[in-house]
Amino acid sequence: MPRGLTLEEILAELENHQESDDEDDDVELAIIPPDADVITDEEDIDENVLNTESVVQGVAGTLELITSRGEANATVVPPEAKRRKALGDGAESGTLSTKKYKCKWYKCQPMYTNTSDPGKSNKHYVAECLANKTVAQVFEDFFSEKLMDTIIEQSEIYACQHNKINFLLTKEELKSFIGILLLSGYHKLPHENMYWEQAPDVGVPLVFKSMSRNRFQEIKRFIHLNDNSKLDRNDKMYKLKLYFEMLKKEFGKFGVFYSELSIDEIMVRYYGSNGFLYNCLPYCGKTDNKQEPLGARVINELTSTIPESEYPNYKLFFDNFFTSDDTLITLRKSKMNATGTIREIRTNTCPLIASKRMVIDTYIVNTWCTYQVANSNEKLSLLHVRRRIVMFYLSKKTGSVPKHRGPQGSKFMGGRVSTDVRLGPGNHFIVPSETQKICAYCKKKTAKICDRCNVGVHDKCFASFHTE
Repeated sequence: MPRGLTLEEILAELENHQESDDEDDDVELAIIPPDADVITDEEDIDENVLNTESVVQGVAGTLELITSRGEANATVVPPEAKRRKALGDGAESGTLSTKKYKCKWYKCQPMYTNTSDPGKSNKHYVAECLANKTVAQVFEDFFSEKLMDTIIEQSEIYACQHNKINFLLTKEELKSFIGILLLSGYHKLPHENMYWEQAPDVGVPLVFKSMSRNRFQEIKRFIHLNDNSKLDRNDKMYKLKLYFEMLKKEFGKFGVFYSELSIDEIMVRYYGSNGFLYNCLPYCGKTDNKQEPLGARVINELTSTIPESEYPNYKLFFDNFFTSDDTLITLRKSKMNATGTIREIRTNTCPLIASKRMVIDTYIVNTWCTYQVANSNEKLSLLHVRRRIVMFYLSKKTGSVPKHRGPQGSKFMGGRVSTDVRLGPGNHFIVPSETQKICAYCKKKTAKICDRCNVGVHDKCFASFHTE
């Protein structure tokens, strides 16, 4: 049986293609999810090994190539609500337009539109809803009770389908499981089992005191998001469909409370650090609608969460994967403001100057964004938000933040950081503080903190604080 190409070999072929062929014919590569099947639940890797070499390097699926040449002649067709506004009330319902916009270009000074900030009223609503809530409570506003109930229900069903009829999962266990996953995102060890070792250089008490290794691995084996017995083999996203529907509903509960919106594509993971995710659209391959280019279809679907009457208040930003003159004209007719880079092949002969040519982390980022809106006086980094949620979920009694106190009579602890953390293994770094602090050792003002202990400390006091 002939061997398929690896991802690296395909990328090399694409580079050769772009070097030898028309440079304006840009190529996008998408890995299409495999067909829905029960066998896709298992991966042939050693899950105990956490380094990058253990990640699956190839996928037995389909790679789809999207060329700008193939989309250059496509026509933007807005959804029904936008289509009526763009083409006029006389447009026949259900009829797709195949007519491209004909443009006559003029050289002129650009005109900039002044827009109001719709976020003010929505931000006020967010602040009211989240007033006096902790970081962990804001996180659970998104990772809701209903979502946890669904995960528990589907995981128990999946366990029964694999003859583990006695498998039961509680919310407290699920929270501890999530807490361990979040902690492993910034406290990295080579092997998963090391988190439960007793050795002082690798063991993590916060982990092995909250859940046994065997129980963690059992939950990881059976965690599931949809019922395999009702599998729709025509839906590549079936196993995540229920989760995505709930995710988008929870993320949209406060409305769109920022006026400047970015639309972009990303493969596999979301590493956002300064933006709230309002909506997302998993790409599962080409559709039969060839009249509407992919970029325009994505913009139409992602902006469907915005009420039509509020279009003028928002500004969209996207890269050249989404931009065409038809897309921008349609958005303008809909009174939606937009800015995007564009490929020359999509400019509809506009005489421009030629040039030689931009599924748990989103909860953390969204928690951080909304917590900052509700608590504008408290400046937290994304890492601090992640750490607070970890401490909340992995405390001995889930739902309460552990109160660590130093040894009796300590002159510098003040009950702010435990002896285990202060003297224990781990990476202690002294970093600049956004606000002035009191040194935990000498009690004088300082502009630096220990990132792990999260207390103020001078350079000269750093060693003594972590050894005495």
